Amino acid sequence: MEFEDYIKGIKKYIYLPIGLALIIGGFSLYSSLKTPYNFSGAVTFTIGNSNEVISGANNFNNYYSVSASSIVADTIGGWLTSPNYIALIHQKAGVGLTAKKVSSVKKLLNNNKSSLNSSVVVAELVGKTNQEINNLLSSTQAIIQQEFKKQQDINAISKDIKLSVSDPIVITSKKNLTLDTLIGMIAGLILGSALAIIFQSTKK
Repeated sequence: MEFEDYIKGIKKYIYLPIGLALIIGGFSLYSSLKTPYNFSGAVTFTIGNSNEVISGANNFNNYYSVSASSIVADTIGGWLTSPNYIALIHQKAGVGLTAKKVSSVKKLLNNNKSSLNSSVVVAELVGKTNQEINNLLSSTQAIIQQEFKKQQDINAISKDIKLSVSDPIVITSKKNLTLDTLIGMIAGLILGSALAIIFQSTKK
C-alpha cells in the first residue's frame, strides 16, 4: 500500500480512530476519577552487628562484620524478590495478588541496595488506597522480621547480626487527569487508524 492509500483508509473509516479515541480517553478519565490518587511507600531494613567492634586488634572482626551484614542484606533482598514471600506479604495484608503469572509477581515489590556492599535494603510497594499501602508495608516488616528470627533460631544467621526496621513512609500523589485522558485518546487514535488501514487493505 502507498502512503495515499493509508490516508484514504483513515478518511474512509474515520469513525474508528475518533470513536476509539473517545472510548479509550473516556475510560482513562473515568479510571482516574475513580482512583484519583497514587499511593506508594517504602520500609528500610538495616543490618548491623550487635557487638561493639574495637579498632586496632579487631580489624579483622570489623571486616567480617561488614561482610556478613552485606551478605545478610543480600539474603533479605532475595526474600523480597521471591514470589513466595511476596504472596505471603499480600496475604497477611489482606490484599489480593494482581499478577496473573509467577514471573509477574516479582514486579509487585521492588527492593534495592545503595551499593554492592551495602547493609541497607529498601522495600518499595504501591497500593490502591492509603489503607492498602500501609497494610502492605506493615506486612512486609512482619514477614521479614519473622523470617530473620527463624533463620537465627536455626543458626543460619548469626545471633550477632541485628536487624533494624524503619517506620514506613507513605507518599500520596494526585493523578494528572488531563495527561491520562490525553494519553488514552492518543492511544485510541493510533489503534483506530491502524484498524482503518487494515480494513482498507482487505477491501482491495
